[in-house]
Amino acid sequence: MNRSTFESIKKYMPIILIGILTIIFIVLLILTRDDKFIKNVKEFIRTDTKVLYITNKKNYNKYPIKILDKYEINYKYIDSSKLSSFEKSKIENIINNRDLSNIIVIFEDGKIKDALLRYEGEEELNNFLIKNEIIPSIIGDISGIKNKLSVSLESDFLLLYLPYVYDENIEYEEGLLKDISKQYNIEYKKIDIYLLSKSQQQKINSLLNISEVKDQIILFIKNKEIQGSIRGYNKKSEYVNKLFEYGFIEEIYNYITEIGYEDFDRKINSDDKNIFLITKDTCKYCKETMILLNQVSSNNNLDIYYINIVNMDSDLSIKVENKIKSIGFSDGFSTPLLIITEKDKIIDYSIGVSTIDFYEEMFKENGLIK
Repeated sequence: MNRSTFESIKKYMPIILIGILTIIFIVLLILTRDDKFIKNVKEFIRTDTKVLYITNKKNYNKYPIKILDKYEINYKYIDSSKLSSFEKSKIENIINNRDLSNIIVIFEDGKIKDALLRYEGEEELNNFLIKNEIIPSIIGDISGIKNKLSVSLESDFLLLYLPYVYDENIEYEEGLLKDISKQYNIEYKKIDIYLLSKSQQQKINSLLNISEVKDQIILFIKNKEIQGSIRGYNKKSEYVNKLFEYGFIEEIYNYITEIGYEDFDRKINSDDKNIFLITKDTCKYCKETMILLNQVSSNNNLDIYYINIVNMDSDLSIKVENKIKSIGFSDGFSTPLLIITEKDKIIDYSIGVSTIDFYEEMFKENGLIK
């Protein structure tokens, strides 16, 4: 080595040393972090019965986590796509398997009890967890489910909730249906059909005489007979409309508000825009319009008022008709009549029954909804 080369190395030696020390520091930092993660995993599986769910982003499925959460099973989820090479190697040793793409492993006191390789379906997972006594075997008792259903079908008024797939919407949907049952004093029951095998689900479908369900179905049972059903996830107003349609309730309330003549007159004279439906109990199209406007009101958080002129004496009924004519209505008076008023004037109206889209567009044009 000549003198000039030596001098060059000597000149850059501090920078080289700093670079080497930085690399060593980073490697030690990674190894320390990795070692901490592995220690946590080992500590987790050390006692009792524990479950590791290991998968990559491509194969991730919410169902295993949902079912383990439901039965309060001690588990740890590991995203193998985020593991370092060191972590992957250590996890492979812990689970005694090199495939971290999709595996569920059950441990008892730190030792592997059983493993499900390449998890692919809900029924397969349920059977695996039942076999290892992780979740109760009663979920597979089709006779018990059928007996519960048979008892439910004897109810006079019942909302029967049958979720076929477990997802994050079930708790919200159940809360919604419980609120409706409490509000309208109607019995409510839920049976977790998703916990049954496909063949068991088919037996339930046959018992209830319904076709294949891919998400959920709510049955409306009245006088021991199924009056109808609604599938998928729905708004409260849609369920209430079904209760009204199937004769569970005599009127829809909470969304469209019934008012008398004095309130009607006062609101018309105000500076605010107001929506009024003039209706009759005896009018078939009035009931249809009520159902549609009830849903529009619920969907858009919109106040809509109605006057049932059948509930008024003849003098008040005439006063309603005269009031409407005095603020700009010139067509022949008939029901159902929908009017929008502002500052003692009719700014828009519709006669007869229409559609939800029509009413929402009408309200948008008049600045009542966006």
